[in-house]
Amino acid sequence: MEHLCRFLFIFLLFVSACAGGGSPSRRLLERADSLLDVRPDSALRLLQGVSPRQLADRGGRMHYTLLLMQAKYKNYLPVSEDDTLARELAAYYEERGDRSMLARAYYNLGCVYEDRQEPALALKAYHEAGRQARRAGDTRTLCRTYNNLAYICLNQGMPGRADSLYAEVEQLARQAGDSVRLAEALLRRGSYALALGDTAYPLAEQRIKSGYGLARGLHSATLTRLAYYSLGLLFDYTGHPEEALKTAQEFVLEAQHDTAMLASANLLLGNVYCRLKRYDRADSCLQQVIQMGDCTARERACALLSHLAEQEGDYERSLRWEKERKKYNQMKRAVFSHEVETAVAAKEVELAESLRSRDVSFSLLGWGMVALVLLGAGSILIGQVNRRKKERTPMTKEDFSEVSSVPVMNEPEETVVEDEPVMWDYSVFKKKMQDTEAGQILASIWSAYKKKSIGERRWDVEQREAFLRQVEVFLPGHQQALTEHFPGLTEKEVTVCYLYLLGFSDEQVGIFLERDRSTAYRWRKLMMLHKMGLESTDMDCLVKTCHLRPEIALNATNATTDATNATTKNDCK
Repeated sequence: MEHLCRFLFIFLLFVSACAGGGSPSRRLLERADSLLDVRPDSALRLLQGVSPRQLADRGGRMHYTLLLMQAKYKNYLPVSEDDTLARELAAYYEERGDRSMLARAYYNLGCVYEDRQEPALALKAYHEAGRQARRAGDTRTLCRTYNNLAYICLNQGMPGRADSLYAEVEQLARQAGDSVRLAEALLRRGSYALALGDTAYPLAEQRIKSGYGLARGLHSATLTRLAYYSLGLLFDYTGHPEEALKTAQEFVLEAQHDTAMLASANLLLGNVYCRLKRYDRADSCLQQVIQMGDCTARERACALLSHLAEQEGDYERSLRWEKERKKYNQMKRAVFSHEVETAVAAKEVELAESLRSRDVSFSLLGWGMVALVLLGAGSILIGQVNRRKKERTPMTKEDFSEVSSVPVMNEPEETVVEDEPVMWDYSVFKKKMQDTEAGQILASIWSAYKKKSIGERRWDVEQREAFLRQVEVFLPGHQQALTEHFPGLTEKEVTVCYLYLLGFSDEQVGIFLERDRSTAYRWRKLMMLHKMGLESTDMDCLVKTCHLRPEIALNATNATTDATNATTKNDCK
């Protein structure tokens, strides 16, 4: 009994040590989440300091990916290439039944489509995010969603609908005591009231000043910038240019310790000087913007300087500033493109390293638990032998057989294989599938696409299920072996594996699943790296990996899977 207690104590210590990691990273994620609305730049820096390798479970990595996408969007960084990640987030949280996180995943998907200038898809994603957020009672995500919906309505020429959405945000924010979203809603509604004419100016002044007071107390760079711009716009509309100048100068003084905000403040001050026709001072402010601002601020400053030169009759200087504006516009696009490529490459490398380190950790944990089990069995066996020695009773034949029946590590029991494994002939599978009804449906869809009549034929859910049933006829037990070999694969991803086994290209797979070629390629690449743990994204490597050996169907244990997975990785290097 003493040996058994000692074994259990050591085992519990070992398990607690293995399970106790990652909590500092989780706390950093929670901290970054709390800063997303007030200090999005600080939230992004916190997330950049966290590596997915520090997050042991898939839920933590999914949470990290969701927060990183939101932080990039809040900091005006491009997210247009993240649609595959956003869809995978939505599928993951829908499978788990987490409505609050599912709402945030659809919100991210809407941000992606909005960044890609696809308002119809963005509206659809935002509506789904709002529906899930209402069902989950997530006021924070609901307010974010309504804000973005209102922004799209403004750009689509529907200011009345936008104001009603901001009114709902204001009501929700008051009920939840959310000062950040209340300030933004008041400032947005005040700006809309200014556009209604002279009769609405008192209402606009009340809303903008209330929002300005809230924003000043929150110390949020984004809200402070919006508050000063709204207040300056109010004084400009109501015919108080000197008050607008005073507001812009106050903004410049407050932004002295923040370079990005100072560039915005000087841009506002230069704009006010332009309206007052103080062109020399306007030129000085705008020159400072060009020295310290980002590409977007410099582009706007060049546009104003071009306008100033045109007002002064210097058309040559106006043309020169217009060329500078175009140059900064191209630089902005190039920087965004470089950031996207760098981010994608970095995430691919980081995900591969994360999977490798996770495999090593799980392998060590598994071997450690095996060693502890053997240690416990040995302790119990030694205890029995010592107890018999103390009793000084000779071991009988029955006792000896009882002790010797304990399995020993160096003498494994022989395993009798009762059934011979069924051979899987992949070449015969590929040839025969072409003559089946499922194969002919795929061929007709591809033929219709080449004739530009793809809308007439679609590969629906019933046809996909019939396709998998036909695969089971030619490769019996292969689907079960594939899902046990790679537990993270969904039914759709298993279907994709068989499409590549049949020799279809990325473009054809994309057509069958109603996606474009680049989306199918990114999907395959993420599936190979993230779900299958491969180190190569070559299509031949995927086909070779799916050519499972028949014995895997009979021995789909964790140890066999790890060993076979390591062999496959080496083959794909």
